[in-house]
Amino acid sequence: MDKQYLNKFIRRFIISISIAFFAILISCSQKYDETGIFDPQDPTFHADTLTTIAMKNTIVNSSNMIQDDFYYLGTDIGTDTTAYGEILLNFELFNTDSTLDSAYILMPAFNDSIFDMNAIKPFDVYRVVNSWDANDIARDQLILTDEIILNFVDNPDTNMTNKCIKIELNADSLMSWFSEDSLNTNFNGFFIRSNPGNEITPIIKLYSSRNNSDTYIPKIHRFRMDSVLAYDGLTDSLFVLETTNNLSTDLSFAKKESACLDTTDSKFKIGGISGEGIICKIDLDSIPTNATVITGRFEINNDSSDPTLIDPAYGDIRNNDTDHELCIYKVTNSDWETDIALLEYDTLNVWTYKIEPVETTTLMVADRIMQKWISYPDSNYGFYITSKNWGQPFGYMIFDSLEIKVSYITLTDTGE
Repeated sequence: MDKQYLNKFIRRFIISISIAFFAILISCSQKYDETGIFDPQDPTFHADTLTTIAMKNTIVNSSNMIQDDFYYLGTDIGTDTTAYGEILLNFELFNTDSTLDSAYILMPAFNDSIFDMNAIKPFDVYRVVNSWDANDIARDQLILTDEIILNFVDNPDTNMTNKCIKIELNADSLMSWFSEDSLNTNFNGFFIRSNPGNEITPIIKLYSSRNNSDTYIPKIHRFRMDSVLAYDGLTDSLFVLETTNNLSTDLSFAKKESACLDTTDSKFKIGGISGEGIICKIDLDSIPTNATVITGRFEINNDSSDPTLIDPAYGDIRNNDTDHELCIYKVTNSDWETDIALLEYDTLNVWTYKIEPVETTTLMVADRIMQKWISYPDSNYGFYITSKNWGQPFGYMIFDSLEIKVSYITLTDTGE
């Protein structure tokens, strides 16, 4: 075979391979419909909606501390609700503060109807004696003294529309703190709670020092009386604003009793700080282990317009500005089926599901894990759903249903 003939043969062979490959592409493309999934008319294609629950339980991982953009203050005790929000804050004291004439802390409030209905109720302010770490402090570890009863007041700053809580620090208090403790080791901020017997309820929300807007960050304002000689030769006095400083650290202690739904119900509940979540294992045995998964999707359905599906006092776990997310974790052991305290789950490879503001059927992609669960059924320990964050930590949401939708292909046995 001469070289020229060999080159023609190679070119013809390559063209033949290309045409064959193009034909395969056309053949495959015909298996898709206009939505981008395989054409259901293809005998090797299957699409299943799986709702059969092999195992299910409710788990509560409640929080007792909130460190976010807001404080929470109040006590809510009802037939099906027991909750409280209390504030712990600190600010730096200086030796010169002992000579101040007055000072106050101004804490801007989140303007809403809940705040307005509580606007005449008192609250308790205690001075904290022992030092504390915002990342590792329990409510019962605080040593408190110097109870003060205060009332809500309107913000005297006309440049801000928000109402505020104002905590007055008079000169006698400032002086006594330093006379008793010159090294300033016994002053560690304030603990603020709702006044027993005259509770703030529902719980109100105020801006914390973690807020991104400096306008709403709570601050301590210091005033000093300066004596000056007036034009008439007489001594006159003027109040002069000396400093305005942000708080150094703060948090809210919080609690919301859980009231989990019956786990036999098709609905499930996701709570804020009350911590309700669901562990669920859906039966995938109807899908052959040799199936190739095309799409695997979680579908979580909710309708926040239905008042029976959200907390009657606090609403759902979103706010008006941000759609919040659920976390869905892959469970990594089967021990939870006999003892829920032994639950383990993968916190590194989490899926997030966007909670939309209206009824939704948003699909969450889980193709790879669905393939593994189908190919290796013994690896299917289920999944755990909980809240990633919340706009209203005392709220909850009840979801209508949970479905897994899988499309896959199987090899057709030709008998050859």
